[in-house]
Amino acid sequence: MPREHLDFLLGLPWCVEAEGHLIVHAGLLPDRPYEEQLRKLRSRETNPGQPWLHEQLLVTPELPPDCPVTVISGHVRQPEVVMTENRILLDTTGGRCGRLSAVLLPERRVIKSTIEIKQGLYT
Repeated sequence: MPREHLDFLLGLPWCVEAEGHLIVHAGLLPDRPYEEQLRKLRSRETNPGQPWLHEQLLVTPELPPDCPVTVISGHVRQPEVVMTENRILLDTTGGRCGRLSAVLLPERRVIKSTIEIKQGLYT
């Protein structure tokens, strides 16, 4: 991978905040305060125990009770987009196969690719 591509990827934010939505790779822990987790995501804290980039357990509809926004994430394949009042689970390929999915906001309209990925994206 060219160094400038790696630098670009390493410079991306760990979360995106947009009008009532928090977009984060793997979600939030339901048993930790929202503001604490948001602060750590914004600062890109890499201490052990900060699971937002990798933990499968985060892909759950449960959120911290004090979470005031809809949390959107991918990370673990779901057969279909899961959408509740305050949670959207978006990964319908798992990086391997299936149709890519997206959600238009604020409409909450699901869009899927017309081509199904038959082989792994990482092979």
